Amino acid sequence: EKYVNLKNWSFANQNEDSIYNEKEITVSDLIIAPKTYLVFSSNTKAVISLYPGSVETNFFQTTLPSMNDDEGSIVLLQESQEVVDAFSYSDKFHNPLLKDDEGVSLERITFLEPTQNPNNWRSANASVGFATPGYFNSNTRPDTHEESSVVIEPEIFSPNRPGQDFAQINFQFDQSGYVANVSIADQQGRVIKRLANNETLGYQGFYRWDGDRDDGSKARIGYYFVWFEIYALDGTVKTYRKRVVIGG
Repeated sequence: EKYVNLKNWSFANQNEDSIYNEKEITVSDLIIAPKTYLVFSSNTKAVISLYPGSVETNFFQTTLPSMNDDEGSIVLLQESQEVVDAFSYSDKFHNPLLKDDEGVSLERITFLEPTQNPNNWRSANASVGFATPGYFNSNTRPDTHEESSVVIEPEIFSPNRPGQDFAQINFQFDQSGYVANVSIADQQGRVIKRLANNETLGYQGFYRWDGDRDDGSKARIGYYFVWFEIYALDGTVKTYRKRVVIGG
């Protein structure tokens, strides 16, 4: 709830005996407002080019301590050298269903749980491009949960209807980290369009269907179905079947 001046604060590495490789963030005033986000990077242009959804106004370029991909540590220090927060990470915290964790951020789920709790960290979701530089994590846990749902808006759409020329497939679940397969099928059950193939999801989000097929052609006027299948590491499987219509 406070404004914080990060002037003369530092990042560092940490082992069991000491804090080392300390790098000062800035010698000038740098104010972070309540409930906002900052990205610290030694090469902001490179990060933005890798993650087009980045919020560039929330980037700050500075020198950082070394951080290996497989495991390491990061510590945030006040000017007085008091530790504000510290995290020792490992690539074992990533979702084991990921074939490759290169370029995938580890995300903290909630600020209410201890930083070092491994269960408080998950791989960023495929639906956001595996990272959210400059805004809230894709695995952020909301304060309350509504019942799991998949909703199509609008259920009837048409390429010739201004403002309703595509279908938005909204989803919200009781937890993040589900893996999803999402496709469009015709009345005979034939899949004409695949929207997601083994993609990890956040708590909520959406997919979009423009009434096209996998080969790029337009689907005919008529009834179709959205098949939305999710599964979790514990074996939980849920399937949602929703109607969607291309009108004239």
